[in-house]
Amino acid sequence: MVFARRAGALWLAFLGACSGRYDIGDVVNGGGSSGSGTPNQAGGAGAAAGAPGSGGTNPTGTGGTSTSAPGGTDDTGGSIAAGGSVAASAGGSIAAGGSIATSAGGSIAAGGSIAAGGSIAAAGSPSSAGAPSASGGSSSFMPPGAAVATNSTCALNPGTPTPSLDYGTLVTPDVLVDRISILLEAGAWTLPAPDETTPEVAADLVTTDLSADDANGQLPSGFLRFAQQWTHLKDMIDDGAFANALATRFATPGATLSDLVGAASWKDPAMTSVRTTIAERGDLLLTTLFCADVGPDLGVPPDMSGPGVTERQAFETLVSQDVCRGCHVLIDPLGFSLDQIDATGTFQTMDQYGNTLDASGSFSSPAVSFPIGTTFTFTSIDDLAPEFLESCEVIRCFVQSYTHSALFAASLPDLQADELEFVVAEFTQSQLDLSALVRALVKTPTFLQ
Repeated sequence: MVFARRAGALWLAFLGACSGRYDIGDVVNGGGSSGSGTPNQAGGAGAAAGAPGSGGTNPTGTGGTSTSAPGGTDDTGGSIAAGGSVAASAGGSIAAGGSIATSAGGSIAAGGSIAAGGSIAAAGSPSSAGAPSASGGSSSFMPPGAAVATNSTCALNPGTPTPSLDYGTLVTPDVLVDRISILLEAGAWTLPAPDETTPEVAADLVTTDLSADDANGQLPSGFLRFAQQWTHLKDMIDDGAFANALATRFATPGATLSDLVGAASWKDPAMTSVRTTIAERGDLLLTTLFCADVGPDLGVPPDMSGPGVTERQAFETLVSQDVCRGCHVLIDPLGFSLDQIDATGTFQTMDQYGNTLDASGSFSSPAVSFPIGTTFTFTSIDDLAPEFLESCEVIRCFVQSYTHSALFAASLPDLQADELEFVVAEFTQSQLDLSALVRALVKTPTFLQ
């Protein structure tokens, strides 16, 4: 999608298109597939989920019972329906206070539509599909220092142990080296093939590769590939500088998630110069941090600010119609947090007309990557960004986004539900160290078999 500066007829098209559904079909998942039902009709219940992915959904019965709150229904395959009735107007727009369906393991079943601000019932225990065993038995590896998961680990089901992973026949050392090379796309040098393939050997190879790249001043192209995909920038030439900045931060030794989702990233001129409006900036934060996508680019509204009226005030009035609020109640608050940052990344308290700028607000998350939503209250991006690092939604969304991108590049499927829980646990226990995330991924059966 190209963010050109368009007005007039295209902006009228935007208003007409506001009545369309809220689409989360592009959300990456941890093994399950996205729901693909029809949009909710007026007064209707949530639609049925799409087909479950391998190991990605939470089946009703063994391992926990799906819960249905008033106003929702249990989706096919054991995904969890959220409470709150869904109000839809012509064209399938969604009113605030509606619901969202999700399931353990990361698959999304929203029936083609989703409403803002709804709550969601807690999921049952995720199934553990496991990996196929080789003839003659399988080996099991437990993460070092594994303990009972708590809320601080962002486990999908707090209180359950971090899962051990069962392995079948592992790939040969040569194949392992090839996969890590594809994963990182590091500098012009070759990793030495190890004597054997084990999770620990795979993690050590990642450490060796990243250390050599850092010593040689090389930026692993695999991190740039991820940054482009994560922020939907691959086809946007003007945004290349922002993707490169994110990739460079990812590759910095000792980097953590705060280096990517902290306030400095969102105030980077490489981002603010390309995304200058409330909606553009809000959409970027919504998709990258919460794995929710409101659909195609519908154009950029003209700047309607003037003496006595800020862009925010004018924009809030414009999208206050019911047909627009279903999307903008999610997009705009995040964009408001950057209202005091101009196109050059400079902080300002007043606009060109002398109007005082207001970057405060509140945002109710959509609960896509984690079954419990959060309400964020902030005065600006400076106090909102630290809250992202305490949000299991943001943490799990980032893990799902990175692992999906990396495994897709290596022509491998998404992680099974138990593998995703393992990687999330390793990542959180490392204090959100980005290199630890990469090492956790290469220790999974999906990567090693």
